[in-house]
Amino acid sequence: MLTDTPQWVALYTKSRAERKAEEKLRERGFETYLPLRCKLHRWSDRWKTIEEPLLPGYLFARIRRTDVIPVRSIDFVVNVVSWHYQPAVIPDSEMAALRRLVDSDKDIFIRNNEGLQKGAMVRITGGEFNGMTGVLFSEETGGNFGISITGLDFFLVVEVERNLLEVISPTAEKANE
Repeated sequence: MLTDTPQWVALYTKSRAERKAEEKLRERGFETYLPLRCKLHRWSDRWKTIEEPLLPGYLFARIRRTDVIPVRSIDFVVNVVSWHYQPAVIPDSEMAALRRLVDSDKDIFIRNNEGLQKGAMVRITGGEFNGMTGVLFSEETGGNFGISITGLDFFLVVEVERNLLEVISPTAEKANE
């Protein structure tokens, strides 16, 4: 639940308007974060690397409870992501994990939480993601490590060497109890 202290929330934006929405929010003094990834695009005559939103249609902003209505009225912002009519607050720890993943040079995949078979809760014990905790999706040589973004019901998945993972809890459900 949003309070009078600024907290991170996700915003829905108009289609392909994430950058414009971010610009309008910054003009009004809000702290924002738009995770971008580089992608190689091919046109009929050339290849070009472009930056595109990691989560199309979403933008993150740090707002207070009293900012919800003004934020909704900003051009290119459609709404604040909500659960049960309350803005879905994203913990600072999840935003920090998101930034670390985006700032890395690893490929990131996005999976919806629905139907995802959750595995063991693990902690990364080395490398650029040292100390991060999340869910192990596979037990292959390179484990698929997922970070949950609670307010969006998404997992961001990145491949991490299996020897850098330590089991915290046998299943994700037990870790959340």
